[in-house]
Amino acid sequence: VGEPKVADELFDYPRATADAPVNPQAWAIRDSSDDLRITWEAPLSDNGATITEYRIEATVDGYANTVDFDVDGDLREAVVTLTGGTQYDMRIKALNDHGYGLTADITPICEPDIEDCVAL
Repeated sequence: VGEPKVADELFDYPRATADAPVNPQAWAIRDSSDDLRITWEAPLSDNGATITEYRIEATVDGYANTVDFDVDGDLREAVVTLTGGTQYDMRIKALNDHGYGLTADITPICEPDIEDCVAL
């Protein structure tokens, strides 16, 4: 009777949730007071399990009210619709077979020619 191969594989290929997405940014969309274009790069590591989804979280009032947007794991951008005139804290995280990974804050980017563009 030998050693179980499954145990060896677990030690050779440890799996965990993914690292945080890299460089997430929010861009105001011209002619829209409610839409934001969110862009990001894949995490530096998926920790051995394919990323299947990204979750963008928009929160108001210190996480008392959160709106989630789920995005396919193959994508690196999304357009989200929020309530104009409301200040949000936004972050993004990746999902793999082991659950949601670390979050990254989304940085607001304002283009100079968009009026009333303010930080989230």
